[in-house]
Amino acid sequence: MEDERKESWLGNHLWVLPLICGIIALIGLALPLVAAHPVTYDPATWTFGEEKRIEMNAAILFGFNGAVAWPYFFPYGFLLAAVLLLIPFATTRKEGFAAGSMMLFILSAVLLFVSNSFYGFSNAIATVGNLNYASDDRYWYIKTYIATADGRLGIGAILSGTFACLGALTAFSASMSKKSLDVRSMVEIAMLCAIAVVLDLIFHYIPSLPGQVGSLSISLVPLYIIALRHGPSRGLFASSIVYGLITCITDGYGIWLYPLDYFVAFSGVAILGFFGKPILEKKDYNLEAIVCILGGCIAAGFVRFIGSGVSSIVNYGYTFLAACIANLYAFGSALASALVLIALYRPLIHLNSRFPVRAQAEE
Repeated sequence: MEDERKESWLGNHLWVLPLICGIIALIGLALPLVAAHPVTYDPATWTFGEEKRIEMNAAILFGFNGAVAWPYFFPYGFLLAAVLLLIPFATTRKEGFAAGSMMLFILSAVLLFVSNSFYGFSNAIATVGNLNYASDDRYWYIKTYIATADGRLGIGAILSGTFACLGALTAFSASMSKKSLDVRSMVEIAMLCAIAVVLDLIFHYIPSLPGQVGSLSISLVPLYIIALRHGPSRGLFASSIVYGLITCITDGYGIWLYPLDYFVAFSGVAILGFFGKPILEKKDYNLEAIVCILGGCIAAGFVRFIGSGVSSIVNYGYTFLAACIANLYAFGSALASALVLIALYRPLIHLNSRFPVRAQAEE
């Protein structure tokens, strides 16, 4: 009896663990975020030079030692929002708050672990702007500048990223503490993930649009269905981990692209899970459900746009504007997926009424 009371108390207070992890991660951001070589450049000889590597803390957000490193604002904001979402979860125990916190923890962790490129990129863009180079020279300068700066993660980014990962793991545990995954649900999730992978392979044969790094695709539709029926936590697991890892391997570009191009980019699928109730608990087509489908898919497309856009900047040296233009396909794919979901809306609500797995997951 005493053991049952202890388990019940732990289950009801699991939210304390991600809260502690989040607070430690926020404190860690006060430590050095990046260590990089200040770069010198001689325009007469087109040669770069580097000075002794120095560590830089949060002051670089406001222009210390170079340009304002604006990408760092994202992990700061995501971490703070992740911590704040745990407060309503503690009082309501609604899965959505913990799932949202988990997503934000993951996003902040991934961005922190790749943030060694943020400082060099921000400084390169600012310096190029001052020099007023032509487009070809800008690209060459940015790539060379970042390579010379040779930024490394500081102890603050490593510590905060680690505790953000722990925060995501404990937030997931808190959201799933009173739920079980039955065999039928496991089979359904596995089958939908497999269909998504097959669709992804099929859409590889569709050429990319001019100026885009990807093509229009509806391969994420089965993953949207998982999020709708099983909630955002399982939707994130299916899209970012299962589907993300498989497609990262089958695409053949390298596992080093997984954090941004696959994990972060596909994590937006889970957003549609927050709209499961107004979408599926209806008897027929209705304006509220259609608006929720469109809004959820566009929001998911925006997350994919951010993940792939940051990857274009960090991994390929794109300028900010070029990365934005090259990844606009994410919105086209999101809109196409939304239209398919709207077309399938009546079968989906009938399926959910006959096999209400989401209702079981919410209990």
